[in-house]
Amino acid sequence: MHISCFLMLSLTQLLGVSSAADPNANVHEIPRLITELGSNDFKKREAATQALDALGPAALEALNKASRGTDPEIRRRAERLAQLIEKRVETAQILEPKHVRLVCQDMPISDALEDFSKKTGFAIQLGTEAWKFADRKITIDTGETTFWQALDQFCEKAGLVERAHPQVTTADQNWQARALQNGQLRAAQGGAIVIMPSSPYQNRSRVGESPLRLVPSKEKSLPAFQAGAVRIRALAATGNPWKQSANSGEAMFLLDVAPQPKMVWHNIEARVDRAIDNNDQNLSPVETYSGDAARIAAALANGGVLWDPQTGTQALVGSREMPVRFKKGEKPSRMLKELEGVLVAQVQAPPRVVISVSNILKAAGQTVKGSDGKSIKILEIETHANGTVAVNFRLEDPSGLRGVMAMNRRVVMRANGVVMRRALAGIEDSTSQVDSGFALQDANGQSFQMEGRNDNLTVNGNALVWEIHMTFRPRDGQAEPAKFLYTVRPWVVIEVPFTLKDVPLG
Repeated sequence: MHISCFLMLSLTQLLGVSSAADPNANVHEIPRLITELGSNDFKKREAATQALDALGPAALEALNKASRGTDPEIRRRAERLAQLIEKRVETAQILEPKHVRLVCQDMPISDALEDFSKKTGFAIQLGTEAWKFADRKITIDTGETTFWQALDQFCEKAGLVERAHPQVTTADQNWQARALQNGQLRAAQGGAIVIMPSSPYQNRSRVGESPLRLVPSKEKSLPAFQAGAVRIRALAATGNPWKQSANSGEAMFLLDVAPQPKMVWHNIEARVDRAIDNNDQNLSPVETYSGDAARIAAALANGGVLWDPQTGTQALVGSREMPVRFKKGEKPSRMLKELEGVLVAQVQAPPRVVISVSNILKAAGQTVKGSDGKSIKILEIETHANGTVAVNFRLEDPSGLRGVMAMNRRVVMRANGVVMRRALAGIEDSTSQVDSGFALQDANGQSFQMEGRNDNLTVNGNALVWEIHMTFRPRDGQAEPAKFLYTVRPWVVIEVPFTLKDVPLG
């Protein structure tokens, strides 16, 4: 019998929020609603605000224009509405799942997993307990669905489950030890210790790097919730180091957060809004690192490591598991019948061009400002006989020294944490999945290959200034340079509401 397995992948277009949110919405009403944002009647102002919010992206252009108008009330409301809508659009785009269709016909499970991993970019392996399943044949057609739903269907068909607690590898343990040895300890509110590794390349985002390991199905399905590209599960804390840290008056479980492949993600915290146990008691959550989310977020984004003083163990950047603790009620709590909460996470957004210099071969002496306040001045551009192109330019950040405490060749110290020089320039390290913050392109949008780069950081008043020399080589048959792009991949904080049922408590 012919054995075959194929996986059809398609990254869907941006969610519907990127166009008109409601096709039945009357966009012709937008000018009137904008005017009513400044009405003397409070009810009219509130009604207009709600109507514009419901219109979503369709109202963004008008709202942004109104936010620069002369009426202070219209300005205030329009600016706030635009921010809220843009945040929803951005979150929806980040959480847009990869869609897959897995089709296998009479194929060994091990081969099917290898193909699944290769085509999705997510390492999926059989745990040692499941090696005996390697040659078992599987036939499945998931239909077009999300990555996580396809994995669930595969596991159900194969009689496997994902191992509940990802194992910490020897490499991870060695990495932790090096981070401690080379790091600097800093106190954060709430009792957390922030460790700043001395090298900007020492700390890597680890979500998605550790393989998913499938084992024989011995347990019932775990409580789970899928929010597009992210899967949230509830795990029992039995035998976990976090369990040892719980006080006698606390009950707890672990929140397992797994984004789809290629998402650069830092777990920050989970907020619980409602938790009803098996005795219908509404349990109160115990805050972890409370009141310091912004500072910890900055630390995580810029090479920091969280070390929990209660357990004496490191909370890995990008760690999938986080503890959720509750104060015990009058009656013993065995489980949560219903749980509602919000996951607050810091995610690296897709790359975006903030400065574009057109007609680059004739742009020497030209200064172009970006939407983020930074500017690029092309100092010199040379085309060499061997085809290489050298670009000398100056990148200036006028707000770069805001909150700076100290600076040296490697880092700039801010009041809210350490910010690496490369991050300040918008040039991320390998965790960003972007090769460079700068690109030289031809008229067809094809990038030249970067050959070398030298840069020097200086200070001009309150501005940070980089003078950078870059060399590019054309690819075979490539047209002459047309534009020079400055691209950043910013960190954004998103909120993901979730609900879970029948959550076991430890």
